[in-house]
Amino acid sequence: MDDQPNHYTVKRLHEIKAEHEAWVRSLTKAHTDRPLLVADPLYPQPKMLRVITSGNTLWNMIKESLTFEYAIPGDLAEEDETLVVEFLDLIQDLMDISRDLVSVRENRDAEKMIFGFMDHLLKRDLIVGAYVRHMLFYDGYERGPMSWPMLRVEVHRAKDAAIVDENGKPIPRKG
Repeated sequence: MDDQPNHYTVKRLHEIKAEHEAWVRSLTKAHTDRPLLVADPLYPQPKMLRVITSGNTLWNMIKESLTFEYAIPGDLAEEDETLVVEFLDLIQDLMDISRDLVSVRENRDAEKMIFGFMDHLLKRDLIVGAYVRHMLFYDGYERGPMSWPMLRVEVHRAKDAAIVDENGKPIPRKG
């Protein structure tokens, strides 16, 4: 857009916004009595998880998100499932207070807590993958949709995970 200021004028940007809002309203017209989440067409939806290797990476995803969803293997040993559930509860708790943590120390402590859990998971041969889905929240009234970033966190057995590069090409396992 910045490279084409004559094409993307203020007027044209307002038109694009109005068209987008009309599109969202058309999706939600039949659901005016209840809230609805729809994928934001301005953002491509992720096709693969990002392997999370640091508390900082996941913490930044948590801070930008308003809600989260998760997936875990269904047949984990009880000890592993307990650890994963505690990790996911930590994510929920941090998401609930993320807007209140303002100092560098508070943010760094959150990152360390996340990394500590991830280290325990890795010792149990479990890895964490995540991405942020950009959604639009329509509240059922005539107001326009609100941006609603949703964090998706998945815990997988390392042996079951297919590791790929950014183009989806499998990365061979070592050893």
